[in-house]
Amino acid sequence: MDDLFRALSFRVSLDSVARATLGDTKSASGVQAVAWWRAGELEKLAEYCKVDVDVTRRIYEFGCANGYVHYITRLGSKQKVQVKWKC
Repeated sequence: MDDLFRALSFRVSLDSVARATLGDTKSASGVQAVAWWRAGELEKLAEYCKVDVDVTRRIYEFGCANGYVHYITRLGSKQKVQVKWKC
């Protein structure tokens, strides 16, 4: 995500990149993750973290293989950003 920030000069969400690049979404939001932590629902929190790591890995692998990833802009359009990731 830091690489995307450097390339774009603004932050994009993991969910935005996942939806545009993989056609997949995150399992929940960071706000929900905090609520699970505060409620002691650590199994739900752990599953959320596992899904985020898996989505991040898949985005990275896509970028390595293709030299770009996509993201959804705030206006809803799909944009491409070049990446120079090595697997």
